[in-house]
Amino acid sequence: MNDASHLTLLAADDQHHAPGLVWAYRAAPGKAPEPLAPRDIEAALASADGWVWLHVDLVDRRAHSWVSHACALPASAHAILEGHEDSLVLAHENGVVHGISADLHGEIAHQSTTIGRLHFAVSERLLVTGRRHPLAAVEEVHTALAAGLRPATAFELFETLVMAFCKTISLRLAAATKRLDAVEDHLVTERLADERRQLKDVRRLAVSLHR
Repeated sequence: MNDASHLTLLAADDQHHAPGLVWAYRAAPGKAPEPLAPRDIEAALASADGWVWLHVDLVDRRAHSWVSHACALPASAHAILEGHEDSLVLAHENGVVHGISADLHGEIAHQSTTIGRLHFAVSERLLVTGRRHPLAAVEEVHTALAAGLRPATAFELFETLVMAFCKTISLRLAAATKRLDAVEDHLVTERLADERRQLKDVRRLAVSLHR
């Protein structure tokens, strides 16, 4: 399910309790993760077991205020979740790892070469993530949860997000290498019609990854 469909479901529920929320999940020990309605988030966060994932849209300026009220996180983690910074960073305070990581933009019609930012704070039982644009690895892990993925902790869930991004980048780089090899073959045989476009696409991906 994509961002748009989630926002529709939230609006049909009581989104005013969780402005900017894209989705929320809760996993009880030994059970599959389940979507969490906004009205049930407070109780889930107060529970002594399992984990909760809150994913918010940082374009909505109310999102950070809601997260600050709902989640007991260090001030430095809340600062990250404000979404004002875009530089990659990783820090730790009072058992909470927080920072800004990279992810490819998620596009429906094509594979994006644009690198976005994922703002996060994660502890053993809570993962809060925020973004300004749908992100590919985040969407991939969300789909995997719906298909039966069962991370034991919020840390394990976040590790899955990181590994999904690394896998995607590895596949993209392998595909780019093949395209460069094909361009080289065409140059050798003097078939020059499509090489400029292919080189432009590969260059765009390389520049995005470098940034």
